[in-house]
Amino acid sequence: MGPEPMEPETTDPEPLLFETCTAITNDSVAGALTVILPANFESGSQLRLDVTPQADITFFDQSTGELQLAANGSRLPQVIQYSLLDGEQNVIERRTHTVVVSDLRIMPLGDSITQGIDFFDGVNDLPVIEQRIGYRLALYNALTTEGISFDFVGQAGQRAGAGAGLPDPDNNGYPGVGVDFIDNVLAAILEENRPDVILMMIGTNFTPASASDITAIVDQALTWSESNHPVAFFVSTLVPKRDPALQQIVDQFNADLRLRVQQRDSDTVFLVEQALALGEADISAEDLGIHPNPSGYQKMSDTWMSALQTSGVLASCSG
Repeated sequence: MGPEPMEPETTDPEPLLFETCTAITNDSVAGALTVILPANFESGSQLRLDVTPQADITFFDQSTGELQLAANGSRLPQVIQYSLLDGEQNVIERRTHTVVVSDLRIMPLGDSITQGIDFFDGVNDLPVIEQRIGYRLALYNALTTEGISFDFVGQAGQRAGAGAGLPDPDNNGYPGVGVDFIDNVLAAILEENRPDVILMMIGTNFTPASASDITAIVDQALTWSESNHPVAFFVSTLVPKRDPALQQIVDQFNADLRLRVQQRDSDTVFLVEQALALGEADISAEDLGIHPNPSGYQKMSDTWMSALQTSGVLASCSG
């Protein structure tokens, strides 16, 4: 008689995987954010938080999924990963739930390139301020296409681009200024605009060989965020200049900036390589040779957008 047949091995079914989303309007930011985490509850089942959001949790009911997040004024998306356990503590569902708070406040910050000047004729900066869109119109369109609920913030740019089809022309672009100017005004504009995201390129005017003052600006913003709300800071290398001597200084500045951001190893500070995205052909034919032309501004928009998407600061409950 041969050996008795073996019982087939049984394996527990793999837990179901879900991705879900809750959209919250900006009016809700003033108070605690209350979310009901979705789950297919059964008798005796409960939730377990696996990866908690950046905001502090003030209340969590494992049996209902009710979760309250401390209101800190931030509109950055909050990502929560959790599991549904049955009565014997077996995982039957795993979920990633994103809380999207609108509108995400994005502040373009810098000099005339942020404002959108693309030509200096020796007397006047062109185009006129109502027509200055720079990279901002293309970025506005890209964000809108992705379904992102956002608000450009800033007043220094005097709503540049309002006459050129840019629905939200707010920005903090200050033509002709250097790094020290931004350092001096940053505290005031943070308090006034209260951004969630900063897109900064500064240093084209009076380019220093060292990016140490950029470090000071970033540190100032992060100190502000500790007592206010989290801020994602995107700091860009400088675009090319057509003057070879000036370009040498730009190269030194960019190399130092890369090193400083890499050494920081922060999950809230991001290096954006506009220097690598644009070439000399993307710089205006003006004698000054420092402002991007329309193709250069389009490349800047694409580069900002790519950095925003990679960072995880963009989220939408649509689609």
